[in-house]
Amino acid sequence: MREISRREFLKFIVGLAGTGFLRPIESVFPEESQSKNLPFEEILRCYPQINPKITAVNLSCIPDRVLGQYIGFHHPNESLVMAISYKEIEKGELKINGYALGLKEAIRRGQKVVLVVEIPYKPDEYDSQSWTQGMEKIAEYFQGARTLIIGNEINTPYSPWRNSLDQYQELYLVAYEKIKTTSSQSLVFPWQEAYYGKGEALQEFLSKEEVKGKIDGLAFNFYDTSEKIEERVSLYQQILNQYGLSRLPVVISELGKPIGAYLTRDQQACLVIQNLATAAYLEKQGKIKLSAWYCAYCGPDNEHALSYSTTEEFIPKPGLFAFLLCQRLLIGEIDLKKKPSGLVEVNVSNQGRPSACFVWNEGERKIDVPPKPGCHQVWKPTGEKLSPSLKLSVCPGDTLIFIF
Repeated sequence: MREISRREFLKFIVGLAGTGFLRPIESVFPEESQSKNLPFEEILRCYPQINPKITAVNLSCIPDRVLGQYIGFHHPNESLVMAISYKEIEKGELKINGYALGLKEAIRRGQKVVLVVEIPYKPDEYDSQSWTQGMEKIAEYFQGARTLIIGNEINTPYSPWRNSLDQYQELYLVAYEKIKTTSSQSLVFPWQEAYYGKGEALQEFLSKEEVKGKIDGLAFNFYDTSEKIEERVSLYQQILNQYGLSRLPVVISELGKPIGAYLTRDQQACLVIQNLATAAYLEKQGKIKLSAWYCAYCGPDNEHALSYSTTEEFIPKPGLFAFLLCQRLLIGEIDLKKKPSGLVEVNVSNQGRPSACFVWNEGERKIDVPPKPGCHQVWKPTGEKLSPSLKLSVCPGDTLIFIF
């Protein structure tokens, strides 16, 4: 349900990464190409804490060095989401194109690491012995990983697995057993649900007697606008309730633009704010546990990616600044309010004192934004600053961020 598959991403990244955590990618950028005055340096400097429940897929792929020598882009508490290629599972050679060791070290440091474990492309390519051996190696190597998700988007009608849930069940139970035997604290989820249908395949899977008590949560991918996120979250909560699993966590493992829609870079930055701010509000309501934008870093043609690289330089899009605003400012109490005009406000406070306000327009006409007493800074999602003394408004789809 994306423009680029994990296999395509891994093929892209393999030419850049080596055997370390971040150094292999850093080494491809000449020293003179390193940008030292990026718009989000001020945010990183002024707001050193993060909300670890807001992240982006492949965030660990962004090399710290190219973003400025002293800005400390990568935070020690950030959550990391990566996929493991099935070829690596089959061969038992866990590299994740150079990031396996870094992810293992992140687990040791206490960071939340979420791994999407790829399954064979087709059921007839599944070999029980190699899968079992591969899962033993994964469970041992990544012992202590927060979550392992077994497979991706098999609920779509074109997935070869959609009508082979019995075989998927066998594969899943092997993974569950091997992971729990070695790393009992790790959570094991079935496949990431694609943004398709109403959970029909998932309900069929949850109804199987063999998997009862062996599912630790759900992950789903969401590619749409913010006003539809809560509806999708509610769908999966209803499914869990139906099978007596309401206590299980739900995570949004991929967030992205509406399927088939073209967005400019500025529009992407606005959507990053809107989706992640809404998800952060739902997390505070206890409805989800984690949200991850898809994705932090990828090839230059991927519209979802917040950054990309050429052989000469690293290129951050405005969406990367928007992501960092969310990660650094959506900390504390979060309240979301919608007005009949279409104006949406996500207010953030700490111990009753306002700290930030994210405002956007879901309506069809330009809306004036009421003054924000105490506001000392106004940002656009693209990194542009506005004067708090100006009379401000938002056109349909536009977003502003007020800092107190």
